[in-house]
Amino acid sequence: MDPLDDPLYKVIYDNLSESQKKAYDVMPSNEAKKAFLDGIKEVKDSVETKPPVVPGYDPDKDYSSTNMTQSAIGNIGTRLISKETGNPVSGSYKGYSVQQQVEVPGFVRGGYRAVEPKYFDGDEKLITTLSREDLATLQTKMNKVGLLGKKYRIGVVDSTTIDAFSNLLAEANVMGVDFKTAIRTLEANPQLGQGTGLKARVDNPDDLKRIIKRASQAVLGYSVPDDRVMNLVRAYQQEQIKAQTGGTNVNMPTAEAFTEARLEEEMPADAQAYKFAQFAQQFLES
Repeated sequence: MDPLDDPLYKVIYDNLSESQKKAYDVMPSNEAKKAFLDGIKEVKDSVETKPPVVPGYDPDKDYSSTNMTQSAIGNIGTRLISKETGNPVSGSYKGYSVQQQVEVPGFVRGGYRAVEPKYFDGDEKLITTLSREDLATLQTKMNKVGLLGKKYRIGVVDSTTIDAFSNLLAEANVMGVDFKTAIRTLEANPQLGQGTGLKARVDNPDDLKRIIKRASQAVLGYSVPDDRVMNLVRAYQQEQIKAQTGGTNVNMPTAEAFTEARLEEEMPADAQAYKFAQFAQQFLES
């Protein structure tokens, strides 16, 4: 029995990419076709999720009359602050986010979620809440890693110390961690803190987009949607940051190799279908 006689499999087939349809059409038996469609459904059920809907917030609407814009320390993004409540507007952040890995059953690498910056303009005043002892300890650590110069008063929140703390918060935002974790990372890699914050360097996102689209075409036979391209851009930039802050092996793969490996792990059915289609095409042409 042809699997496409079943309405469920017909729906799955209709939603296949062109390369997947080509792979399906040249399969030798109905059993192989059914197994192929089952695999596509299992993968999609495992990894597809709908973006969260934040009630009351429309990202395309102008909220300037009722909200204020607040920048993340390090100038990597912005969020809205309600003029009525003084609280952040849920879901309003736009800008750089750290891609944090999460486990997905059945996948080696798993999935990723975006972690927004923790510190925004004004949060540098958090240093005033530290005890005199904790402040002195932090000042010593910031001086050790090069964020704080010699001209400061131990145990006193002066302008030099506030500026250094702001740079530390910028480093923490790029790493996707709190400032205590960031200072420990900088202590382990003191060369990263010489001067001001944001010493980690990442590739230009426009260049990465072009490379990722080309790699996607090579692995899947088509270019992935723009939102997935941006997820891959952020993921690769985060790996670059981790490599420079001691979080991963410093031998970074190329963006092309990174993308190909990631897509093969996150979209195995599409990748295998395209490989099969290429093989079948070569067989038919021989």
